[in-house]
Amino acid sequence: MIIIIIMIITIITIIIIIIMIIIIIIILIIIIIVIIIIIIIIIIIIIIIIIIIIIIIIIIIIIISSSSSRSSSSISISIISSISIIIIIIIIIIIIIIIIIIIIIIIINILIIKIVKIIIHIDYQQGFWGLMRDDNKEILFQSGPFWGAVSSSFVAMDIRLLHC
Repeated sequence: MIIIIIMIITIITIIIIIIMIIIIIIILIIIIIVIIIIIIIIIIIIIIIIIIIIIIIIIIIIIISSSSSRSSSSISISIISSISIIIIIIIIIIIIIIIIIIIIIIIINILIIKIVKIIIHIDYQQGFWGLMRDDNKEILFQSGPFWGAVSSSFVAMDIRLLHC
């Protein structure tokens, strides 16, 4: 009778631990999704600001070139120079956007690796609930380009854990 009670208490404890681990994993996944949404919103805001700045610069250049030049040849030269300035500005803005996106991807990967380490530290034997197993890596990679990039950090985490 005592053995049955001890077994029931053990089973209840194991179920409570499993439920707690599932809740922690769900909370961490929600945190990751919120971080990704915030980063996407920031990128969209940056792109909108850059587009507004480009439009303002184009308007200013057109106003200056039309008011300062009188003859048709000087107007064409000023238009060519303004177009070249706009192209240079667009190239610089594209480079800045690429650098920002690379930094954001690195930050996301660092955050995911830290969160995965916490989860695996909590329950290492479960193998992060199957996310680290070979058959599930393909499912992660098939879920789209952005989530494929996110899942690559899980695969990298798997490799890092194997070498720890």
